[in-house]
Amino acid sequence: MLEWLDHLDRTLFLFINRDFVHPWADRFFPAITDLHQQFYFKWIFVPWLAVLFLRLFSWKGLGLFFGLVLALASNDFLGGQVLKKSVQRLRPSVAIEGAVLRSPDHGGFSFPSNHASNSAVMAVYCALFIPQGRWIFFALAFLIGYSRVYGGVHYPMDVLAGFLVGTLIANLWAFIAKLVLQLPLRRAR
Repeated sequence: MLEWLDHLDRTLFLFINRDFVHPWADRFFPAITDLHQQFYFKWIFVPWLAVLFLRLFSWKGLGLFFGLVLALASNDFLGGQVLKKSVQRLRPSVAIEGAVLRSPDHGGFSFPSNHASNSAVMAVYCALFIPQGRWIFFALAFLIGYSRVYGGVHYPMDVLAGFLVGTLIANLWAFIAKLVLQLPLRRAR
């Protein structure tokens, strides 16, 4: 079973990374993969998100935004420090002959994808409190996850595991934030 899954993972990786390519994608996906490092993300999107939380939830919005920061920090610790060092899966650009590296290789191990888990934390947490923007949040998370495979630094299963870890952490921190701020515990629609 594990051999079949590994074969599927490698085959899908090679299809996305080597076969299903286009020159516009060679420019687009490396830019989207490190979206969090872009000027407009750090200095426009993040402050806008904080203001949006404030506008929608008044003073409790600051607490919700702080909950997002804590969710991202705990996700980085769990994925980057605990899981990656426990699993120690080599990156596909190192392990697979013929893999094309289009993104900066950040070194370290591959499983799970921290980019995917961080984008899932952001998407799920924000969608729980700002459901009107959920399709934008989820589309960005998907594009970032896909960019990690296209860029040659993660297998598809790394990205899926990252999405799963990020979703669990986002739900946990959203639950904690709702308890602390005494918000209704039902899901936002």
